[in-house]
Amino acid sequence: LDAALRANDSFLISSHVNPDGDCIGSQLAVMWYLQTLGKRVCVYNTDPVPTKFAWLHGADRIGTRRPEGPFDVVMLLDSSNPDRLGWSGSTAMGRTVINIDHHRDNTRFGDINIVEPTAATAEILYGLFGEGGVTYPAHVAEALYAAIMTDTGGFRFSNTTSAVLRICADLVDRGADCAAIYEKVYASSSEGGMQLHARVWPTLKFHLDGRVCTLELPLDL
Repeated sequence: LDAALRANDSFLISSHVNPDGDCIGSQLAVMWYLQTLGKRVCVYNTDPVPTKFAWLHGADRIGTRRPEGPFDVVMLLDSSNPDRLGWSGSTAMGRTVINIDHHRDNTRFGDINIVEPTAATAEILYGLFGEGGVTYPAHVAEALYAAIMTDTGGFRFSNTTSAVLRICADLVDRGADCAAIYEKVYASSSEGGMQLHARVWPTLKFHLDGRVCTLELPLDL
């Protein structure tokens, strides 16, 4: 992988629709690394960066205007297949397609495929950086930490392994502020988000002796 990155000059980094933390954090980490190598980098998603991740360093570089190719390399992150991107022709925009992902249904569509179903995409990148002896600044550690934290549901999901916790401890040692990241991602709400909660929570109803609950979300919200 590193040989392919160093041998090429222009890169397009894209990921799936409705981007989540693993998507955004991974894109920012790869963008930083390519920029340190002096590469020309374009980062594009069909949907904008969610507000809860907009504070991450470099998030304003992720555009929603479809780029004009071609590129030497198209890197598709956290996407099991090109259709997940929400736009067509992605794999035709580069001479080389690199696919880095963790979904079990990944179709291995790239010229270079790095797919590890047991790890978040950011975990894969953490491992690749480690293998390459890459030293990165605190803002990259924050991006990787936020990605892993959200992919594990705030360390609540079954993919929260001892290896994940050791990785995150190392990212904290590298400058990631775990308390601040949690606060910004999980404990903060925008004005629009609070208004949405105010509309939705009053519709809460319980059924089947409390075993099932429902909320109503109007289509016009």
